[in-house]
Amino acid sequence: MQTNLKQNKTPDAGYLANLAHNFRKSWGQNFLRYCEDAGNLVDKIELADNMAVLEIGVGGGALTAALLNRNVTVYAYEIDKTLETFLNLRFAESLERGRLHLSFTDALAADWTQLFAQFEKVAVVSNLPYSLTRELINKIYRELGEKIGILALMLQKEAINRLLCPPPGRTNYQAKLYGLQAVITQMLFRSAERYKISRQAFFPVPHVDNEFLIMTTAKTGEEKSDIYFPRQNSMRDQNLWLYFIDFLQTAFQNRRKQIRNCFSTLPNEQLSAILLKAGLPLTVRAEELTPQQLWQIACELFEAKNG
Repeated sequence: MQTNLKQNKTPDAGYLANLAHNFRKSWGQNFLRYCEDAGNLVDKIELADNMAVLEIGVGGGALTAALLNRNVTVYAYEIDKTLETFLNLRFAESLERGRLHLSFTDALAADWTQLFAQFEKVAVVSNLPYSLTRELINKIYRELGEKIGILALMLQKEAINRLLCPPPGRTNYQAKLYGLQAVITQMLFRSAERYKISRQAFFPVPHVDNEFLIMTTAKTGEEKSDIYFPRQNSMRDQNLWLYFIDFLQTAFQNRRKQIRNCFSTLPNEQLSAILLKAGLPLTVRAEELTPQQLWQIACELFEAKNG
């Protein structure tokens, strides 16, 4: 039955044209094989008309082609320059019409804060390279923050569990998974859906099955998850947002330390006073704090620093 289903699918042009491609494991290159698979994944995403979409890792272009069937503008990155001629030919019309902007550079070197400055919301839809998943998600969160309207990523189960780890006090909380990415996910998104994808949907066939994770943020006037964040300390303040990301990175890099001992550049008594004001014990660690508590501590420190 499974074989018949595969035969009834249409092989993607990028898969057929690159069967002899030198796939780089360090870049996590696994191309989607079938047009229907890419189309079905994109159909699950509620993309608004004229929305800006960021795609990282174009590969053979199956997901890109499916996105271009929607009324969106795609900003795509592909590090493998040996695919440049093929992709430029495949998407020549979309490139000429300005519906696709294709950059053959390292996505980690891009400046997405500047690129998407004019957009209210951005959808990130990508089959992320396995080896760079953590770095790329950190960069997405750091540079786009509240601009993210949709985050739809092909990921390994481990990476998804790290993103969706609930905060302390909730069912299924795991201290070893709870970190920067889990905190930001809780802050930004109101819903998450995950879909299993067989490893046979890719070429070369990866060693593990993947899942497609789709997360959406709150719509205008709607509650952002179940966490209240004081609006006087808006996440739209870029300087505060970057400070908060750096605060989380330092706090969770030293997760076994008491949080007041994590920051060598901050007076211990300053952090102690903030913790006492929040009704928290001085011995508390970052992994024991909810996103709301971490956000409020960071806001207090930011305001003290900037007067």
